[in-house]
Amino acid sequence: MIDLITAEKLDILDKTAIFTKAVVEARVLRQLSRTAKRSFEISVNIYGRELDARDIGQQLSDVGAFLQHPFYLEDGVEYLNPQFFHLEDRPRYMTHLVGMDDSKFQAKNFSDAVEATLASLDHGMPALAIDDLDIIVTDDLITPLRE
Repeated sequence: MIDLITAEKLDILDKTAIFTKAVVEARVLRQLSRTAKRSFEISVNIYGRELDARDIGQQLSDVGAFLQHPFYLEDGVEYLNPQFFHLEDRPRYMTHLVGMDDSKFQAKNFSDAVEATLASLDHGMPALAIDDLDIIVTDDLITPLRE
């Protein structure tokens, strides 16, 4: 059973050709087996045609429902979030973000930005082998080099 608020928001899509799947983390299932009946969190994956993605995203936005990155997808399924802002006119697949919560997503963005910056510093620089290194000794060194 799904909560009423979520059910009402998903009900807006009743005339759209979609299907949904509830996904539960394995750790949640392990915890449930040790306790009495109680509520637990699920993730609802919405599947549909890419052709309908923008319309689905707009319908959900109109009722205040916003899509998050799924933490699980079946093999071979591409992930596309129509509510995610893209600079290009067409949306792009974001399958590489499946399984990332917000903190992991921010860490990946930061890591990618650092990697891009470091890669830009290498642009146009010849790759030197260790044997090709030249040591330049100047009088400006605070600590003298030892041989």
